[in-house]
Amino acid sequence: MGSPRFLSAIIFLLALTLPADVLAQLTRPPANPEDPNPAIPGLGKVVVRVRGAGGASMPGFASVRLYSNFTSFSQTSSSLDNSQAVFGSVPIGEYQIEVRAPGYKDAMEAASLLTPGSSTYVFVDLRPEGAPGAAVQPAGPPLLSPKAQKEIEAAVTALRSGDLKLAQEHLDKAQKMAPSHPDVYYLYGLLYIRMGNTAQARAALERTVNLYPEHAAAQSTLGTLLYSLAEYRAAVTALEKAVQLQPQSWQSHRALALCYLSEKSLEKARAHVERALELSGNKAPEMRLLLARVLIAMQQFEKAQEQVTEFLVGNPGHPDLPEANRLMAELKREKGPVQEPTGSQAVATPSAVGKPPADSRLEGGSPPASASKPNRSGLRVDVEPDLPITGRWAPPAVDDALPVVNGNVSCSLNAVMAGAGRGATLLVGNLERISASERIEYADLDGNGNRRNVQIRQFTYIVSISETRPGFLAVEEDRRPLNPATVSPSLQSRGLGALALIFHPFYAKDFEMRCEGLTEWHGQAAWSVHFIQRADRPSRVRTYYVGGNRFVIPLKGRAMISANSFQVLRMETDLVQPVKPIQLELEHLIIEYGPVDFKTRSARLWLPLSAKLYRMSKGKRQFTEHNFSDYMIFSVDASHREGENKKP
Repeated sequence: MGSPRFLSAIIFLLALTLPADVLAQLTRPPANPEDPNPAIPGLGKVVVRVRGAGGASMPGFASVRLYSNFTSFSQTSSSLDNSQAVFGSVPIGEYQIEVRAPGYKDAMEAASLLTPGSSTYVFVDLRPEGAPGAAVQPAGPPLLSPKAQKEIEAAVTALRSGDLKLAQEHLDKAQKMAPSHPDVYYLYGLLYIRMGNTAQARAALERTVNLYPEHAAAQSTLGTLLYSLAEYRAAVTALEKAVQLQPQSWQSHRALALCYLSEKSLEKARAHVERALELSGNKAPEMRLLLARVLIAMQQFEKAQEQVTEFLVGNPGHPDLPEANRLMAELKREKGPVQEPTGSQAVATPSAVGKPPADSRLEGGSPPASASKPNRSGLRVDVEPDLPITGRWAPPAVDDALPVVNGNVSCSLNAVMAGAGRGATLLVGNLERISASERIEYADLDGNGNRRNVQIRQFTYIVSISETRPGFLAVEEDRRPLNPATVSPSLQSRGLGALALIFHPFYAKDFEMRCEGLTEWHGQAAWSVHFIQRADRPSRVRTYYVGGNRFVIPLKGRAMISANSFQVLRMETDLVQPVKPIQLELEHLIIEYGPVDFKTRSARLWLPLSAKLYRMSKGKRQFTEHNFSDYMIFSVDASHREGENKKP
């Protein structure tokens, strides 16, 4: 098969940070008739949400300052109200946000307010004083041999089917082959939990995190187990680490909330259960009952009643209705008669104020008798969610891996598209050529994603762009091997960067766009935007040339766009459908972007840091990984090359 090509091929077309004087020159839409300040055009609102560990709302006071480097605008507020500060009547432009809080390091964040009458949400995560300034990406666990991997996969399958004896046999074999691999001991921990052997489960999980502290699932399961043993301090240590490693795990936030509730650290409990509720979305409505328990313990009975009522009305037939009725009965006793929600069941005997239900812990080291249908608003050690997935050679398709979004924050697709598109337009208009050092790894893959026949090549990658006629961008790219004797493998991912062009006004109309909501990517608040090629528009992004014939490739995918700056953080695509004429069964592409500063000009561009392509063609699985560094920029109005540039 020939190499895939894009009609418009550039991996670098993403937003520049827009200075205020440039924004002032852009055409502005008419003022919103509902603007609270109609006499002053170009005003909007900036909402700053301050968060602590793992993205939970930060209890306590934080001072928030919003100011401009280009004008005299400066306002200061506090985040006492729901951990957020709201700035109204803010002129359109670029701003800096400074957040200070006792016990935390000062934090800075950028914000862009692009459209009059709109609201921009900025999320600022605070780091406790004494925490390391920059996290170092930990090395992964050691590699497994194919035979050991096969035994682990068999153990997982046996655990899923409930055959504990067979699972142990496979784990014993895997341990002999890989005696120091953390996954082996993690699975032992899950096995012993299933067996009801708490002591051995704890020992296995502690061995796991000692071998590999960044094992998020083991930290979470260990913390859950320690909670069941009423060792709350030790549980908090493990669960805080789990939340740090996987901030979007609502299960870990829920477990932390229960630990803090048991220790009567009610503000922390509330912060984490609210975060769990936000992350779980509709997956775990019973989180409202846990939040109600925390609010009851805080003597906030009205708010607790609101949570219980919302649960009862919205979840008829839910297995936790008896627990909800117990809480409603407790609220009756505390504050007098309360209005019964329509359709609620008979009220059961109330439980103690703020106390987790009796079946939420493991008694005597064994799972509760009701483990098959537990009260999920409590806490249980569950083997199923944390079992590793096997038999997958490529990441899940974009439509199979839906992001967790915050249902309480609305998303304006027009505003997101305007921010991303405006940056792409300015970048195309101001840059002619970019070069980079490129490292490419090629490999064949087996059914579990293990790489075979690996080849590594080094190139100088050069790409240029120009508008040849209205509505069309001509892009040229070139790879020059550092070793002239290098023979490039047949599979090359050419023209990857046309993905970024889908946000350019020339190409955005070719796609159906849908803003899925506010989520997170690598700790940054991000808008998740789903896109798919429109059937009534030409496919101008992805093209294959095979045997002298041209095949257009319609795509669908998802982009993560920074909620603070509208920079694209990540792009991921799939085929709309297999391309039968060339036997292209699957193509999954992932591109990660990051900021790059250029020494000789005060410019920061968001450029690709890596790209991964998974492809199945004619039954053969292939993988290509690109890593970019040492960017150089060529200016439109200058023939000289700028100096070396590095990712900050």
